Amino acid sequence: MKKNKIFYLASFCVILLLSTLIFYQQLSVNRTYHRFLKQYHLTENDIHYAHKSISVGGKGLIFYQASIPALKIVHKIDKLIMRQNGENISFQMQGLQINVLQTLRHLYGQQIIAETENYKPFEDALSKPLISLGLMGIFHLKGEAVLVFNPATKPLTANAQISLPHLAEIQLSFPITPYKTQNKSLLQAFLGEVSEISVELMDNGLFHKYADYLQIIGSEKAKTYSTELLRHANFIRKIRFEKPIYLKDFSHFKQVKK
Repeated sequence: MKKNKIFYLASFCVILLLSTLIFYQQLSVNRTYHRFLKQYHLTENDIHYAHKSISVGGKGLIFYQASIPALKIVHKIDKLIMRQNGENISFQMQGLQINVLQTLRHLYGQQIIAETENYKPFEDALSKPLISLGLMGIFHLKGEAVLVFNPATKPLTANAQISLPHLAEIQLSFPITPYKTQNKSLLQAFLGEVSEISVELMDNGLFHKYADYLQIIGSEKAKTYSTELLRHANFIRKIRFEKPIYLKDFSHFKQVKK
């Protein structure tokens, strides 16, 4: 009988301790979360997720089964890790999935036919990446991505690393010229325009897919591009677009007037 009492008492103490630890951890997570929202002028609706936790070291937040509903890009992220390191903030996306076909419908609607007809092979490969993917027959993307930037810099310069298995390893760097009228939200800092981009791309199958698309076109110019593309295993270039890419076109955000 005495042993049973000791067992029940020990069990109660263990349960009480575990409950206290769970409660304290959840309280710490919520405090960090709301501090993060306040610091970057975000709302609870800006990031959807199944549940959240604090990253190792307590310097970041982890959102599981996450998405950013303001984006027109149809996506889901198994694990979204947001960290602050000095003045920089990073978005690490593990298990990123993008539905290219649905995204094209969201972006262009009935204009998608006109957009594809006006597409310039090779020249528009980077300025219209989603249309490029669709023309290659790539309707779903799966991979990992990391986006790093300092929200205080003007213009904001974003650096990204993207890993797409069986397609490519990509590094990007691009300045974003902000609109004169916008609020302080971290996400809305990306409503500006991109006039140039530095790209380093290591091919892992993507060049062959684009070359196949160029061959289908059948023109001599397209065949020349296709042959030249297959001679390389990487692509390193700084490109200035004839027409800037307006990032607001990829989101549901509205410009905020002062």
